[in-house]
Amino acid sequence: MPASRPSWRRVSPTADVHLTASTPTAALSRVQTGVGFLRAGLLLPDGAPALRLGCAWQHGTPQGPRQRWTAGGLDRGGRSPVRVHDSPEELDVDLLAVHPLARLLVVAWPERAAHAGGGLLVVRTEGGSRVDAPVPAAAPGTSTVLLSGYVVDGELVLRAESRTVPGGPAQACGAYGYDALRWLDDHQPVP
Repeated sequence: MPASRPSWRRVSPTADVHLTASTPTAALSRVQTGVGFLRAGLLLPDGAPALRLGCAWQHGTPQGPRQRWTAGGLDRGGRSPVRVHDSPEELDVDLLAVHPLARLLVVAWPERAAHAGGGLLVVRTEGGSRVDAPVPAAAPGTSTVLLSGYVVDGELVLRAESRTVPGGPAQACGAYGYDALRWLDDHQPVP
């Protein structure tokens, strides 16, 4: 008997999906996974200190899987399928250019002041669907994994992680198996 396929909540164009600790996952359709852009942005309470965003991703190539990292101000040119904009802090994933996407990881970190928690990471699809993930508290010297995504049977399954890791994005990526990335320091990858 074939293994049963997991049943995730579906992301629809007509209803927002709110990821929580009790219901942390939702799946995009195959069309939502393979067409256009995903745009993720931080929605923080008024007066909250700024957080930086970065994204690790892995995609298949004829030579095997490749892992990459992009963060605002750290992307050294080229045509990256993942772009992080500094103001406002948001990122775009070009789903066609990163094909075949295997997985991704969205990481946030405070540069100066602690973030007391609260706010959302808002992810929108090309067709207008919306998925929200909570933003937990974060102290300077830590990174928070806000969201992971894995392609399962052609569909991108998003999961709210809300996991704080001591250290910078390098440590957060390492905690989620992005071991092929090389880093100059906690925040800057080797180009």
